[in-house]
Amino acid sequence: AWCRELDRFFRAAARFLPPGGPMVLMMADSAVGDVAIRADEVAAEVGRACGLWPAARASQPRPHFHGPTARAFRDRPR
Repeated sequence: AWCRELDRFFRAAARFLPPGGPMVLMMADSAVGDVAIRADEVAAEVGRACGLWPAARASQPRPHFHGPTARAFRDRPR
């Protein structure tokens, strides 16, 4: 469901971007139970399907404060 909503957002935003125009998107990682959802990976995949091509990604290590989703990020931190 989240990918479908992101797809709808990208397609709507793309209608207003000039050809080749930049879009800056700031998103945080999330988790569903023990499964990590990496925002940069999902946004790049959905963006490409909408004709938007990622030019750069950035992230930084941060402490994890949400106990119920800590296991999702155990092997590869946020």
